[in-house]
Amino acid sequence: MRSFEVSFAEEKPKKSKNMVVGSIIAIVCLLGTSSILPLADGYQGVSSVLRLIWRWQMLVAYCLPFSIYFWYSQRDQIDIDKVLCKETGVQFFTAAMLWMTASNLLLLSSDYTIVGRAALFGNLGGVFLVGLSLCRAQIVHGLEIWGSVVVVLVAVGMLLGVMDVDESTPSKNNGQTNILYGDILALSSAPFYGFYILVSSKLVAKLPSMIVLNINFLIQLIVILIIYPFFFNMDKFCSFDPHTGLLGWAADKYLFYSLFFVAIFAGIFGIGGYVFTLDYFAPHVVGTIFLLEPVLGQVLGILLGQDNMPGLMTYVGAIGILAGLGMIMRGDFLKRKKEEIEKGKRGKKEDEERMLGG
Repeated sequence: MRSFEVSFAEEKPKKSKNMVVGSIIAIVCLLGTSSILPLADGYQGVSSVLRLIWRWQMLVAYCLPFSIYFWYSQRDQIDIDKVLCKETGVQFFTAAMLWMTASNLLLLSSDYTIVGRAALFGNLGGVFLVGLSLCRAQIVHGLEIWGSVVVVLVAVGMLLGVMDVDESTPSKNNGQTNILYGDILALSSAPFYGFYILVSSKLVAKLPSMIVLNINFLIQLIVILIIYPFFFNMDKFCSFDPHTGLLGWAADKYLFYSLFFVAIFAGIFGIGGYVFTLDYFAPHVVGTIFLLEPVLGQVLGILLGQDNMPGLMTYVGAIGILAGLGMIMRGDFLKRKKEEIEKGKRGKKEDEERMLGG
């Protein structure tokens, strides 16, 4: 069971030295993740489960050629024995189930609360990992702790106070506003996202991130297609019906929207961001980076006519989140810098001892 031990240091990012490239990828992926909830809301009247099935079909097809390319180009760096084993299989299935659970909770929450709030609570997975590391007595920088405290206080304040939302005035243009219920659903998805990022970091250490992403999508698609008939009406499932059909994403009203916006922008760049950035950053940093998503997601929700303008306290909350995020990232940087210095000192001391011994 050692492979499931929660440890930030166990699987280090493969390309952590190239932080400039990692930062650029993170920014692009952040724009993609910010569009996930607003674009998912474009499928009005479609269940959250069916929206996920549509997305996974398209993403498996889109990612397959890229996965083949990365497997071929990096085949000399892949340890087949580590990949084709029970441990890796369990990790893939676990990651897929964690993402499926988190995605369903978050998509459902976006039907009831405004996009920015759903994205905020759903992306507390990084803070959850910092807290988990602290509880396990692992090394955590003071700034990471204080940054997490700031983020949690802002999130709790928004949840309990439902800060600036008047329940008598709908904030969701679909008329289903239930802010507290939606917030709770989004918040409950955060631990699942946190563990998903953690397990995915172990898989990315063994395989190219694109392959990890594609296998993850494929497992989810297979599982949900097996489960779907037991809970939903199958009369129109094997059809192009835009509300109940397996291929409803290809209906005339959704085709371009699905293939370009949902699959490429929100899918590959958005969902893929949680995996691609693991090549460059530690799991808890990846989780906190995407706390910037609510700000951009709220803007997109307004532009797409799904949400009304938030009030002043939402902007105050966003500033608090940004401050906490900055503290967490700064703390992680200082912690790793200190580890590198200490490692260098140990190496120098060992060299001196070898010279004296010689």
